[in-house]
Amino acid sequence: MVEFRVSNWEDKEYDSCGNTTVAALEINSMTIPLCMDCVEELIQHVNVFKNTIFCYQCNHFIYNEYGWKYGGSCKLKALKDGKEITSKDAGYNYCVGCMDTCKNAMQCSKE
Repeated sequence: MVEFRVSNWEDKEYDSCGNTTVAALEINSMTIPLCMDCVEELIQHVNVFKNTIFCYQCNHFIYNEYGWKYGGSCKLKALKDGKEITSKDAGYNYCVGCMDTCKNAMQCSKE
């Protein structure tokens, strides 16, 4: 359970930066006090995460013939070396984890 809320009298007066707490992030039973600078930083990080394309979502990713749990490979990395990857090679050559990311990621079309 995650809750992001305005701070109240039960929260610490100052966050770990030493600034006045304006918001609190509650995750399970843990409460994290946040100043306005930390709130802005959190929002920036959430927006980056929301726009992240993970390898399993990328057009350059190819699964191992056995599926998700065995990972896969990056066809773009192989192509840069003049090689081609098949599903039999995936996960053994030019390996990437399904949840890895890179700047060359291209979102798969949803067809």
